Amino acid sequence: MAVDVQSQWQDARNFIRLHETKVRFLLAGALNTVFGLAAYPAFYFLLAPLKLHYMVVLGITQITFIVISNLTCTFLVFQIAGNYLRESNITLAPARTSDK
Repeated sequence: MAVDVQSQWQDARNFIRLHETKVRFLLAGALNTVFGLAAYPAFYFLLAPLKLHYMVVLGITQITFIVISNLTCTFLVFQIAGNYLRESNITLAPARTSDK
């Protein structure tokens, strides 16, 4: 019986290693969903003293979690290291045009 359990754990580890990026995508999606769904009520009650309309709070929540989702994909799923602006195709300078 113990050999079968150990063999099953080894098979599970091999499966996860084979599909590592997919598993990380699944984990990032689960984290984003759980925290994103919990964030709106939290922001709604934290921002209640400001008496903001619920759609404004929803917009703040959406913008916040778009950034967080991008960060979880950047660091958790694809494990990017180095020049983050280049990897995300963000440019701070205006596009150059050729003047001929």
